[in-house]
Amino acid sequence: MARLQLTDFGDPISSVRLDDTPPPAPGPDEVAVEMLATPLNPADFLLMRGLYGVRPELPAPLGAEGVGRVVDGAPALAGRRVLIMPGLEQGLWADRVVLPRHRVLPVGDDVDLHQLSMLALNPATAQLLLSQYAASLAPGSWLAQTAANSAMGRYLNAFAHRQGLRTLNVVRRASAVDLVLAAGGDQLVVSDDTLRASVKKALAGERLSLVLDATGGPVVKELARAGW
Repeated sequence: MARLQLTDFGDPISSVRLDDTPPPAPGPDEVAVEMLATPLNPADFLLMRGLYGVRPELPAPLGAEGVGRVVDGAPALAGRRVLIMPGLEQGLWADRVVLPRHRVLPVGDDVDLHQLSMLALNPATAQLLLSQYAASLAPGSWLAQTAANSAMGRYLNAFAHRQGLRTLNVVRRASAVDLVLAAGGDQLVVSDDTLRASVKKALAGERLSLVLDATGGPVVKELARAGW
């Protein structure tokens, strides 16, 4: 079983190694899953550098979410494609993993593999942000988000529109503009020297009701000027 393991906290180039231990057989209430796709998230690199909210005991397997196909254990799931619920225990940057049966959810083969592999973390985070901070906003209200070209930012745009909200999206480079607009962003600005004027023009005299920030820095100050 080839898998990536973290051996020390620091630069991933030197602290991650390939482990090729033979895979264990699944025990009772466990399944063996052949991995098909697993994403790399910013949180993964924070964990490797020791900057995440938890520090696993080393050496630690890497990879928190993904999708695979059951190859052993749980006969009712044999051959089924499954979404794996996020966690840090098993480590999904591997060719095969053994994990508890309750950690897998059968899904269809007609769903885009790469989108499916990201389903458990980014969409849930976007929906949680809106349910916690935007539930009381009236339809038509403006919310702003930084890092709008991230996967979570694109989900947030989709969910905000379902709630009847309008989105002001901030990106760091002009090359990301088309990507965010294609994902349904209402207005888009680049966090350069023209940010203040661009925000004012995009809002056309209206005010922001909510700012969701993923980057920090001076851009938050400029967005706060346009709020409330």
